[in-house]
Amino acid sequence: MRIGFLGFGKSNRSLLKYLLKHQEAKFFVSEAKTLDGETKKFLEEHSVEYEEGGHTEKLLECDVVYVSPGIKPDTSMIELLSSRGAKLSTELQFFLDNVDPKKVVGITGTDGKSTATALMHHVLSERGFKSFLGGNFGTPAVEALEGEYDYYVLEMSSFQLFWSERPYLSNFLVLNISEDHLDWHSSFEEYVDSKLKPVFLQTEGDLFVYNKHIERLKDLEGVRSRKIPFWTDENFATEKELIVRGKRYTLPGNYPYQMRENVLAVSVLYMEMFNELESFLELLRDFKPLPHRMEYLGQIDGRHFYNDSKATSTHAVLGALSNFDKVVLIMCGIGKKENYSLFVEKASPKLKHLIMFGEISKELAPFVGKIPHSIVENMEEAFEKAMEVSEKGDVILLSPGGASFDMYENYAKRGEHFREIFKRHGGDEV
Repeated sequence: MRIGFLGFGKSNRSLLKYLLKHQEAKFFVSEAKTLDGETKKFLEEHSVEYEEGGHTEKLLECDVVYVSPGIKPDTSMIELLSSRGAKLSTELQFFLDNVDPKKVVGITGTDGKSTATALMHHVLSERGFKSFLGGNFGTPAVEALEGEYDYYVLEMSSFQLFWSERPYLSNFLVLNISEDHLDWHSSFEEYVDSKLKPVFLQTEGDLFVYNKHIERLKDLEGVRSRKIPFWTDENFATEKELIVRGKRYTLPGNYPYQMRENVLAVSVLYMEMFNELESFLELLRDFKPLPHRMEYLGQIDGRHFYNDSKATSTHAVLGALSNFDKVVLIMCGIGKKENYSLFVEKASPKLKHLIMFGEISKELAPFVGKIPHSIVENMEEAFEKAMEVSEKGDVILLSPGGASFDMYENYAKRGEHFREIFKRHGGDEV
């Protein structure tokens, strides 16, 4: 048996480490970038053959090739492997093939999936279950195979689901779907189909909780699971209440719109799993929202600052804007080939001033029209401009609408930089 790894990112590293301990085989790693010294030492110590700086036809000699989720399907090596009938799989699929699907709770969506996944893990753990948290969020799922768990709560990305042959799940939640990652997927249709792949593999008795506003889900013919929608007359949320199965519950706190959607979706899933919601609401009190997601930093000269660096799509930005009347908005990063004309049309009533920097400014600028706006060079200049064009009582919101990789290692580093500048300017933190 010869097992190949196309790309050697986080998930494939974890899978190789697991297989080295549990399977007799020859392993081959093919990485487009240069491998660091520590990684090379590890591979050599375990007699793992590898290549770096590009992919060769040696991958064709493998019985199965595990693809790193971030690798685009239109790469030349993928096209070559596919044309030769190579078996392609993923770390996620390997995990799903080796666990009881009734224990797996899969959560996906364009926005909010990390928060919803963390919330589901929190309430299960606090209820007394041994719960694993991972997938696209943090720890690769295959690492859970080293232990015993009551539930595996996994965030699932469109990339992971695209590459997985049969991602069968007994419990699946889809929060929302809007245009995103169109720089990776060949079309919006492909992106949607990747997100929804598990739905059409479910059988009777499985649970599928979904946002009723997802256009693609209006026709659910062929879906045999229990289908429970939210944002209906039976399941919805207001600023102060949660309505599930038509019964009203008081929310134990004030939540921005995006968090209310996460709470609503997870509460519907929880109700279907345990047939009660009182314990969920108690456990919700102790849940700490993840940073960089509508994170209120505090005030400077009466201006209110919010760090929403995780908002990497215009859909997420619109969700953030829905919480306010007039906003000084900072957008930055790398856009994802979205419909910026439609975004500006929807966002303009909420904008007092739009500040842009990075790659996305080139894509947005032609559509901003009469909206007061500025194009700057970096986060420091954006912050200074925001202070200049705002006044006491205004909201200054970092909600980038793009990926961070043009200027930052990740969205967290971008949010931390914004927070650092806030502190440097004497921000009164909460």
